[in-house]
Amino acid sequence: MDKYSRFSKSELIAEIHRLEETNSALEQAQSLFFNGPVVMFKWRNCDDFPVDYVSPNVSDIFGYTAEEFCTGKVLYADIIAMPDFEQVLIEVKKAEDENSWAYDHSPYRIISKDGSEHHIQDHTVVVRNSENEITHYYGYVREINPGKSTEYPAGLSELRAQSILDATDAAVCIKSLDGHYLQINRAFEGMLDLSREEIIGKTDFDLYSSKKARTQRADDLRVVEKNHLIEVEESVTRKGVKHKYLSLKYPVRNRSGQIYAVCGISTDFVDPEETELSLISAYSAHSTYSTLKLEFDERGNDLAELGRQINERLIKHSKVRNALHKSERRFRSLLEQVPVIAVQGYDEERRVIFWNEASEHLYGYTEKEAQGCKLEDLIIPDGVKNKLIEDVSYSLKIGLPMPAEEVMLINKEGSSIPVFSSYLIEVDDSGKRVMYKIDMDLSRLYEARKNLERSKVEWDQIFDSVPDPIFILDANHRIVKANKALLDHLKQDANSIIGETCYSCVQGEFLSGSDCPYQEESQDTRPCVMENFLEVLGDDFLIKVTSMYDQDDMPVGSIHIAQDISERNRAEKERFEHLEKQKDALVREVHHRIKNHLHGLMGLLKQQTTSHYGHTDNLNNAISQIESIVTVYGLQAGNPGSQLDFHRMLKAIVRNMAQLSLVPLSLTSDIKRKNFLVDSKKAVPLALVTNELLMNAVKHFHSRSDNSDIRIHLSFKDSGICLTVSNPGKLPDEFDFDSEQGFGVGLELLKTMLPGRGANLSIRGHDDEVTAELILGPPLLSTVE
Repeated sequence: MDKYSRFSKSELIAEIHRLEETNSALEQAQSLFFNGPVVMFKWRNCDDFPVDYVSPNVSDIFGYTAEEFCTGKVLYADIIAMPDFEQVLIEVKKAEDENSWAYDHSPYRIISKDGSEHHIQDHTVVVRNSENEITHYYGYVREINPGKSTEYPAGLSELRAQSILDATDAAVCIKSLDGHYLQINRAFEGMLDLSREEIIGKTDFDLYSSKKARTQRADDLRVVEKNHLIEVEESVTRKGVKHKYLSLKYPVRNRSGQIYAVCGISTDFVDPEETELSLISAYSAHSTYSTLKLEFDERGNDLAELGRQINERLIKHSKVRNALHKSERRFRSLLEQVPVIAVQGYDEERRVIFWNEASEHLYGYTEKEAQGCKLEDLIIPDGVKNKLIEDVSYSLKIGLPMPAEEVMLINKEGSSIPVFSSYLIEVDDSGKRVMYKIDMDLSRLYEARKNLERSKVEWDQIFDSVPDPIFILDANHRIVKANKALLDHLKQDANSIIGETCYSCVQGEFLSGSDCPYQEESQDTRPCVMENFLEVLGDDFLIKVTSMYDQDDMPVGSIHIAQDISERNRAEKERFEHLEKQKDALVREVHHRIKNHLHGLMGLLKQQTTSHYGHTDNLNNAISQIESIVTVYGLQAGNPGSQLDFHRMLKAIVRNMAQLSLVPLSLTSDIKRKNFLVDSKKAVPLALVTNELLMNAVKHFHSRSDNSDIRIHLSFKDSGICLTVSNPGKLPDEFDFDSEQGFGVGLELLKTMLPGRGANLSIRGHDDEVTAELILGPPLLSTVE
């Protein structure tokens, strides 16, 4: 709706005339200013004082145009007379060191374009950025004639200044340091609905309520104390309607820099755009007024430049203020709509001023029920009310929020609710602090924590109830957890082994991680199983190792389960020993029976020798062969095992052959203190080969008429032993053992029965003697001390 829609036609015409008069007055004031003797400058903070702006009337004094200054063709430092330049620099440096915001130069001279010399009076305002660095200087200069006053009559200056103030819509007032109104404009009269005569000379206590007057007076004193501009929001009730104003208040100084008054400029804070335009209009007029006022009034100071600065700041503040209001509305709307975060607002008395829908769901109070109630009466348990009141009050007093924390609050039903509370301190439109409390419901988190704790207890119980020792290691082989079974085996408590390496606690060895017996196997994703004797535990254990990985499949540790298999191993050993005994008994029995059967067979063959005299040799051969086999089985029956003593077997075969053939046989040996063992699987063929060698020697012995005997000798040969059988006799001329030339049936059978690797036979003849050498060695024969 247009702001003028509430006026009648006649009122609109009157308002238009008033605006035309105001515009005309502003144009006259601007014309008066730009055609007057005061020149406005804006210098950059550089050594040569380059000019960014200068008013058009500069050529009246300096001869140079504004364009020549602003384009850099003319630098301000170049036109200052050399004798005075050093003094100007000293005054600039002094103002910078003293952090002054405005200062007056001592009169100095400038040289105009035509070369003439002019005396200048210069008042300068310092402009700083947010980091307090000087960026520019604003100032006005005017030509002075030493010894001659240039002031206009005081009445004329006051009249012109007042007309300029009255031309603006902003309400302007100037009050003395004791609070009396010195000057006001027409808009200020309209704001209070009082005439100028009813206001001038009065104080705020004469015009406002005592509460508002105290507030106004406190703001004025704050301006004087802080010595800078402040911004406040004020409200005035006029004709039953409450109006809200944005006001700027700043100190007014005389030429000596002393504060002698406080100026206030207020504009109606209804429409942001109207407010901004009104401020521009107010400060444009007030700047002109201030310039004239300073020109003709000894009490004035550089209000012109200050007015421009205030104008810029006020416009900026207005925009920021409007943006903040919009942001606040959006913020409040957002808080009201957040479904899971409970937000409440509290004033300085801890009374609810904001209560969103999430707070209703969390605490059970509707917004209507909560509004105006105190925080401690709604959701704070009795035991912590006093402390909370103290903490909140102190937080609001100093303007710093309390630290966020987990707290236990109560709802409307009195049930406890765990929440995570954080706090925010803000300043409302009236300048008072308010506290916003943001709560997140932790009920689900607490329930999850309880479930986690319960699961942990159950896990620990299960972990400790397992009878097998279990320990968990990190990537560096340090124990991070051990169950009760392991601690009982080690006879230690958890504190003494947690953090220690497993190999020092469990293995009883001091190894590096790379020497861990489970290192390689534990890198596999599948569980590995190893049987090991744990020295510290003193028993055999079956260790099952399972690796643990993080989300990036990097190994972070392992779980070791040690199953005690000592009893199982002892039982297995006992069972194995029992089976061995049974097997030995069975082997002895088998060998004994075979020996008995063979003995029976030999008895039958011996009977046949008496009735078949012509076949005695053949029968004796068969008997001797069977006798050799009986010897082997007899030895195995007496000492069952995988090996037989060769020396015992040889002696038995020689003895049997001597008894059967009735031929003298002599057995000698160079071997002492050693046992030569023959593989039992090769014992029968070796016994038959030995028997056949002796049988051949006996045959050759019967074919001779001398008294020579058969010599059997054992000696060392290379890595084994050598059995030598020598008998009187002569081999056929065509005999060759390697090519089997001149062999009879006996020799063919002999060579066929040789037991393979570890047995090497040779037969040779020399003079009237035949010698057979049987060399026995590994793997057929092994030597034992």
